[in-house]
Amino acid sequence: MNTHAVVRPIESRSVMELITMGTQMDPAAEFKRLSRILDPATDEDAAAAISFMFKILPIANVEDDESLSVVREGYRLALRGYPKWAILEARDAFIAGRVEGYTSSFAPNPADLGREIGRRVADYQNRLARARKQAGEQKALGTDNREPTSEAVRAEVAERIQKMKAVAEDERSSLRAFNGPDLSAYYVQRADPPSKLSRPLTPEDVAGIPDAPPRGTGSMQPVGSAGPFRSSRMIKEEEASR
Repeated sequence: MNTHAVVRPIESRSVMELITMGTQMDPAAEFKRLSRILDPATDEDAAAAISFMFKILPIANVEDDESLSVVREGYRLALRGYPKWAILEARDAFIAGRVEGYTSSFAPNPADLGREIGRRVADYQNRLARARKQAGEQKALGTDNREPTSEAVRAEVAERIQKMKAVAEDERSSLRAFNGPDLSAYYVQRADPPSKLSRPLTPEDVAGIPDAPPRGTGSMQPVGSAGPFRSSRMIKEEEASR
C-alpha cells in the first residue's frame, strides 16, 4: 500500500486548515470585516441597482400601473437585506445569460432574483456565523484581556487540590482495608545487619551453631514440633556424663 498517497492529502488538508486559521486569528476583527461586506443596501439603492436590468429584460405580464406597483413591491421584499454588490452581480449575470437554468428573455421574477443573490452571499454568511461564534467564545473565555491570576484564586485552587489528594488517600486506605494487610514486606529479602564480631569465628563458636536439617526430596515437608534447643556440644557433654 502506498502510504504517501494517504498521508499527503491529510497533510494538504492540515495546511489548508492552518491557512484558514491564520486568516482568522482575531475572530472579532473577522466578524467586523464580514459584517461590512454583508452590509445591506437601502431600498432606494437596491431599486436603483436593478432599474437598468428592466431596460434590457422587460417585466412579463404587467398590463397596468397597479400590476407594476405590485411587482415592484415584490422586488423590494426580495432584495431587502442583501448588499448592493451582490445585487449588481446577480443583475449582470441575468443580463449576460450566465445564470444556470435561466433562459427567459424577460426579467427574472423576484423569487428567482432573490435566490441568485442569496447564492452569492451564502459563503460570506456562513463565515460570518462562524466568526460570530468564535468571537463570542473568545469573549467568554476572556482571551482578549487576560489578567494575572489573583492570590485568592491561587489559594482556592491549592485548597481544592489538597481536598482532592485527601479524598484519594482515603480511597486508597479503604481499598487496603478491604483487600487485607499489605504482605509485600514479608517477601522482601532484607540485608543482614553488619557483624559486630571483633574476631573470626573459632571452632568452639561453630560448634554452638545448630546443624542444618538434612535435605529432603525437594518437596515441602511439614516441620514437627521442636523440643528445647540443644547444640551438638551440649549433646556430647550429656553423653559423656552418662
